[in-house]
Amino acid sequence: MEKFNLVHYPPWYLPVWRLRFSEAIWDNGVILAWGKKVYCKFTLDNSLIAHEKVHLKQQRFSYIYGLWWLVKYSFSARFRLLQEIPAHQAEYRLNPNDVVPQRLASSLYGNLITLRAARKLCRNI
Repeated sequence: MEKFNLVHYPPWYLPVWRLRFSEAIWDNGVILAWGKKVYCKFTLDNSLIAHEKVHLKQQRFSYIYGLWWLVKYSFSARFRLLQEIPAHQAEYRLNPNDVVPQRLASSLYGNLITLRAARKLCRNI
């Protein structure tokens, strides 16, 4: 697997991202992936790293393709859900806790799925 960097400063696009996703607050621990970097103010556990690695792989570890991915993720709820399901499944494998499907079903991603469906999808690995 390609290498990535975990950095503890916000990405340049965070102010624009917040226009679309108001819950993406840096000081609250929002985690963002782009190209070959994972951005988070705090240290991440292995399950969250696994989640973010899925997003980097979806972006082909490319800043150019990653930029296209971020735009599509922002404006297509269907695309966003299709990207988040495997990321949450990877996280759930390492942390089989109900917090994972609760987050998938939350307003953080736009309430795209019910909690019941999120639980089923996370456990269906």
